[in-house]
Amino acid sequence: MPSRRGTEPSRAAMDLARRQGAAPELMYVVDLPGYELAEQSVGVINDDGFGAVYTSPDGKRVELRIDRGPYAVLKRAAQGARPATGTGPPAPSPPAPAERGDLPRNGDAAPIQRRRPGG
Repeated sequence: MPSRRGTEPSRAAMDLARRQGAAPELMYVVDLPGYELAEQSVGVINDDGFGAVYTSPDGKRVELRIDRGPYAVLKRAAQGARPATGTGPPAPSPPAPAERGDLPRNGDAAPIQRRRPGG
């Protein structure tokens, strides 16, 4: 598949998604300012849904997934969408590395010291 810029997938990407099983009526694209379609991400999801990923120059990604399901439930969920912030206390900091003074400098229990290829 040739590399393309923008939000429209190539005909080859769309044909491949169809051959993978994506239903044509579920194939959509969106315009997201500051994001471009990652052409290699276009494809089928689940039984016959459609998915694609959009990326920004700073590495952010947005995943578009369209699948079959009750529209009324989806519409209610979309209307109630909000930024995710997390609840409860923050995650604890990882513990400091253990200080080991009991390891021999040489031999089977010594830490690996790469001095040349193979060891």
